[in-house]
Amino acid sequence: MQQAKNVPRHITNTLFTPIPRLLRTSRRKRLGHPIPWPFLSLAGFGLLILVGTVLLALPITTESGKGTSLVNAAFTAVSAVTVTGFVVVDTADHWNKIGEATILGLIQLGGLGIMTSATFLMVLVGFRIGIRGRALAREDLGSSGLSSVRRFVLSIVVFTLLIEGAGFGLMYLYFRGEGTTGYAMWQSAFHAVSAFNNSGFDLVGDFKSFTAFSSNYHILLVTAALVILGGIGFAVVANILSVRKLRALSLNTKIVLAGTALLLIAGTGFILGVEHSNSATLGTMSWGEKVLNSFFQSAIARTAGFNTFPTGGLNDSILFFIIVLMFIGAAAGSPGGGIKVNTFAVIASATISSVRGRQGNEAFGRRIPDEQLRKALTLAFMAMTLIVVVTMVMVAVENLRFIHGLFLVVSSFSTVGLSPIDIATLSPAGKAILMAVMFTGKLGIPLLALLLARLDREPLFSYPEERVNLA
Repeated sequence: MQQAKNVPRHITNTLFTPIPRLLRTSRRKRLGHPIPWPFLSLAGFGLLILVGTVLLALPITTESGKGTSLVNAAFTAVSAVTVTGFVVVDTADHWNKIGEATILGLIQLGGLGIMTSATFLMVLVGFRIGIRGRALAREDLGSSGLSSVRRFVLSIVVFTLLIEGAGFGLMYLYFRGEGTTGYAMWQSAFHAVSAFNNSGFDLVGDFKSFTAFSSNYHILLVTAALVILGGIGFAVVANILSVRKLRALSLNTKIVLAGTALLLIAGTGFILGVEHSNSATLGTMSWGEKVLNSFFQSAIARTAGFNTFPTGGLNDSILFFIIVLMFIGAAAGSPGGGIKVNTFAVIASATISSVRGRQGNEAFGRRIPDEQLRKALTLAFMAMTLIVVVTMVMVAVENLRFIHGLFLVVSSFSTVGLSPIDIATLSPAGKAILMAVMFTGKLGIPLLALLLARLDREPLFSYPEERVNLA
């Protein structure tokens, strides 16, 4: 869970400048006890989902004016808050502007995260955050130093708004020629926020996702850039901006950038190599479009739920490869899900070091502490255990092909939102299972990592050592 530590004060000062002076001079209120961050996250996400469910169930949020079933409203709210992107009713066709705005608000708050949003709200109203609360928030947000949490959170919010604003402007260059000014602005804003927060919700209509843009270089490249920027997280970007030489980057930043680049290249090459002749996916496209769509799907598969061709048309080998990409996910501290690139990199580097006969876990000329490897293995093992158990239940409940059931569960856990089947056809029990997995993937694993980060205390005693046969 460690993020870039070299985030200099001048970077956060620059990002903090736009915050109105009024918000910094509001009356300070003091709390008598440290803020229980894990409880705040659970309660905050739960409350946000509840409010979203109630609003989306109301007739005033739909085009038909007839309201939405409680199951579908709750599923949509969970999908939006966890920035997954699964839809059981088409976003553009079913919801009116009020409903779409509600979903967009849930995506924004869910993408920022409850800890970021809660800390930001407390800063605005002047609440004091206790030392324990700041320590836990620091672990979750990737900030260094107890006193920097407030400024770091404000910087994240400003950074998010700046990137989303840039994405809006680039999107508008295309959408301005597709309809009225109001239509173009709403399409640009919705898709920019959805892409940067790695959610995958869209306003194309008729459950088409981005298939209508499969030959549109402008939209696909802008969307991919927003997804990648959102997926690497603020601390990595801040660290990049803070140094003048690449070698001065923190180990965490190097791992995230190298891991992201490697997965993008491998994903693009493998998807292109296997699917280039598949008429259900890339087969009918020009070679330029094949490369573009392979790159786009590689970038999207780990974090967001946009698709430019039907996921169900992919070969089983690519479905499994995408499952692996989704399981790895985005970087720690970003809106994306999965076990995180950082976790995967720590395990991979330990494996490489072991094969090479090295005693320690090394990467980029640095030694990674042993306790971080233990945490990474714990997170990965618990995630795999959850996925295995839920997949067996999901396949049995919905009578799915195993590869489709596994894909759905991993996509839910990693809050990606890609699906090889029509989610709307699932039973209420199947939808409930996916909601629970989305919530766990968004909150459960990060909270576990947060709790593990607090257990770095020296043991009072140790047992005698004894070897176990491994092969």
